[in-house]
Amino acid sequence: MFVLPILISLIDAPGGGGKLRHVHLPKKFHRVKSSNLQDFIERYDEYLEGCGGGNKCTKCRAGSWGDMDGGGNPWMYEKRDSPYYGLQNYTCHMCTRHFCTENDCVARCQVCDRAYCDDCVILVECAKCRLKVCAMCQGGGMGEDKRNDDCGGGWACEACIDDYDDRDVVPPDAAMVVSHS
Repeated sequence: MFVLPILISLIDAPGGGGKLRHVHLPKKFHRVKSSNLQDFIERYDEYLEGCGGGNKCTKCRAGSWGDMDGGGNPWMYEKRDSPYYGLQNYTCHMCTRHFCTENDCVARCQVCDRAYCDDCVILVECAKCRLKVCAMCQGGGMGEDKRNDDCGGGWACEACIDDYDDRDVVPPDAAMVVSHS
C-alpha cells in the first residue's frame, strides 16, 4: 500500500486545497482494511470537507450531502463492515463534480463500484435481477440485449442470460430499464 503515503502527502501539502477531487482505490484495498487505509479515509474526508463546494448538489442545487453511509461521514464510507468501505461518496467518477443522492443525481455501478452522474453515464438495470451496471461494464461482456416478440426483451446481465439460455429470451416480466439511482 505504497500509494497511501503519497495520497496523504497530497492532502497534507500546504496550499494543496482542492486539487485532489476524487480517489478510487483498487478493490484489494477495500478488502484489507488496514489502519493505514482507515487513517487515509479519515484524513481525506476532512480534506474534502475543508475544500468547500457549498454542500449543494451540482445538478439539482437542492440536495446536500447526507448521511449516506449511516456513519456520519458524508464523503467516504468509513464503516469497515460496509461493502463500500473506502469508496468516495457523492462524486462522479468521470467529471469529478459533486452530487447528492436525494434526487437521483448520482448512482453507483454494482460491478465496478464507480459512481456516475447521469450527465456522464446512465446506468442500465438488468431486466430480471435489477443489477445496475454502467456502460463500461455493460459493454465489457457483462450482458446483452435479448429481444423477442412476446416480452419486448430488455438488457440482461450474463447471470440472468445463463439462466434463460435454453429459451434464448429474457423472462416475460423483463423490460429495458434505464436508471439514474
